[in-house]
Amino acid sequence: LEWRIKTELRDTGITSLREEPGSGDWDNNYVIGELIKKLQERADKNPDDTFAKASVRLFAWIVEQKKWDLLRGFPVFSNESPPAQRRVINESPPAQRRVINESPPAQWRVIKLDRTVDNALRPLAPVSAWPQDLQRFSKLFPSRYTLGQRFFKAAPDPKVWENLEKEGFIRRDVVITKEVHFDTFLPDEPLTDGEHKTLEVVSITDVAFLTRKNIGIIDRVRQSQSLAQRFWQFLTKWLIVRDSGGLEIKEAPCNCEEPHRYYSAEWLVPLVKNKWVPLGERRYDKAAAKSLASLFRGGDWDTNSLKEPATVKLLEVMGISHFDLLREFVAADPHTRAEVDNAFIGMLVTSRGDVKRLDQAHQYLKGLETDPKLPQVVEEHLARQQQVRQNQSLGALVEELVKELVEERLNKNRLKGEEFTVRNTRVGSDLAIYDLATLEINKPGRRWLVEVKATRGQEVRMTATQAKTAVREFQEKKRFFLCVVPVSGETSDLKEDDVRDKMRFVPDIGALLVGLCEDLDSLQNQRNKITAGDSNGVQLKVEDGAAWVRIASSVWQNEGFPLDELPDHLN
Repeated sequence: LEWRIKTELRDTGITSLREEPGSGDWDNNYVIGELIKKLQERADKNPDDTFAKASVRLFAWIVEQKKWDLLRGFPVFSNESPPAQRRVINESPPAQRRVINESPPAQWRVIKLDRTVDNALRPLAPVSAWPQDLQRFSKLFPSRYTLGQRFFKAAPDPKVWENLEKEGFIRRDVVITKEVHFDTFLPDEPLTDGEHKTLEVVSITDVAFLTRKNIGIIDRVRQSQSLAQRFWQFLTKWLIVRDSGGLEIKEAPCNCEEPHRYYSAEWLVPLVKNKWVPLGERRYDKAAAKSLASLFRGGDWDTNSLKEPATVKLLEVMGISHFDLLREFVAADPHTRAEVDNAFIGMLVTSRGDVKRLDQAHQYLKGLETDPKLPQVVEEHLARQQQVRQNQSLGALVEELVKELVEERLNKNRLKGEEFTVRNTRVGSDLAIYDLATLEINKPGRRWLVEVKATRGQEVRMTATQAKTAVREFQEKKRFFLCVVPVSGETSDLKEDDVRDKMRFVPDIGALLVGLCEDLDSLQNQRNKITAGDSNGVQLKVEDGAAWVRIASSVWQNEGFPLDELPDHLN
């Protein structure tokens, strides 16, 4: 500060120097007071690097001595770097051009500490003095209102900054608590015309420098997508944890004589009402599903973070549907969104609202991240299911056609009082044919069972239950027919005439299966793949405990008879 203090201090015991300027006793308080005055003068006139060094050293001495009152009006400087020096180039011809440095030395932005400063404008401590989890969000807050890091290096003891915060000179936390007559009732808006304020003072929370014009967070993040992304992380990773109670709905009487609900977090108000989400090209909008999704797509976002309970709660309070946000995030264009909607609606319809099934679908999608073979496994499984559905559809159509054709043929030339009735059954066979005797002839009713199979290949399959039924019917001297309908093409291409001409009935199929079914019960309990067969064109196969009987095409081609001969076999 260019104060030559040593030349002004005199020993009054030396009589020859007694009358010289500066003679007398100076104590610490006088010297410190003079230093602060000189520092303040330098801050007002020329806050250069020498001012910065003096400010840091004197600040460190004061806080070490805990002389807090000396800091009232004390000039410090912000964390904002001083402007770079300008260079002016004269207008001489290029060959003679020379650079002239005409700018003054760089100057620091001064902050004067004061206990009485507005609570909203109280400067922030150096970033290193902030809570550890808050420091990564320091770029959101104005550097010009944040003390320079040099002050923390000169006084690194955390207790120093805690005391300075208690004394009211700085703040280490950015959440502000204040007592006011609150006038924003977000849950109940829009309200009727007129002024609305709580009758009594209520406690609310806000964020330092959130809405300060030009330098505040809201005004700055709307100009920068990266800063806006950092702001969202600040909201969801820090603020809603630090001020979780601010999202709870409270109620207070209003001057309109009606109670209204409100959130004690005043910082929610600009989040909901201000346009702060940047859209690019100097455009910005309010926070909504579409604007936030656009913001998230511009960064490396983990969508799982959007499902955290606190984040979901914040979105709910802001009036943003969590589902709509995720939908907009994964589908940027209308066509893709329509596909997403159809897929999701299909899941809801298929699951019938069963949360367990929806969770299984979610687990599958989650599993894609760790199991690259999972899509192939599921795709093969779905292909098998599709084939099964097609086969079932084909089987149902063929079965219905066979039922109609058999009933038509059996009743075509029926005797007087004799009528065949064909009905569906699902116990070991597909059709049951009943010959209903009349009372006149007193002939007991007889029954024939028919198992209908459709195939596009050279074999059909019978389940273990169907095979055992066929054998039992044979052993009880009853009749059991296997009806095979070879088909080709799509299900929709089936024609009645083709089914009539190609269908073949195999009589006494149970006789061919007796040998295979003897050991069926024991084979079904084995895990290894077992195949047993004989020369009659039938095989028993057991794979992973599931048993079925393979009937080769030679059986119905060599031993089967057409529909027209069926009446001759019902005797």
